[in-house]
Parts: sequence; structure tokens; C-alpha cells
Amino acid sequence: MTVGWRYVAVVIDSQTMTMKLYLDGEPVGEAATTLLPRDLGVTTQNWLGRSQWTADAYFPGSLDDFRIYNRVLSKAEVRYLAGDR
Repeated sequence: MTVGWRYVAVVIDSQTMTMKLYLDGEPVGEAATTLLPRDLGVTTQNWLGRSQWTADAYFPGSLDDFRIYNRVLSKAEVRYLAGDR
């Protein structure tokens, strides 16, 4: 188990229908998607660190500085937000 703060970012590009996962500013995964957040419609169970299902465990850590952007962030922007200044 990793101890300490980590920076995680998910970038969803609706033009290319791809998602990218970053850890501490570095890309660690990329995949195609057929579903975008707007496709979910109205939602009522929007939690951080908790699942919609009671059988799932809560996230055993702390969260700080959660953001949602209305545009695709570049790799350089993600690296900057992760502390690469």
C-alpha cells in the first residue's frame, strides 16, 4: 500500500471518445469509451470515496482539491496541477 499523497486525474475527451488516467502527472492508462458523463442524465448518488452499493467498502484515505473542468486538459496542464512547476 502506498503511503502519502498521490495526484489522480481522469481526462475524458468527448471528441475522440477516449479517457486518459494520470497518476502524479504521468499517463498510466488510456481507453476508448462509448459513454460520457452527460449520457447518465440526472443522478442522485454522486459521492466521492463511496460506492452506490452498500456492499462496497468506503475509500480508506483522504481527498483534497476535487475539480471538474468543462474542457479537456492537456498533458502539460495535468502535470502542472500535479505539482510539476
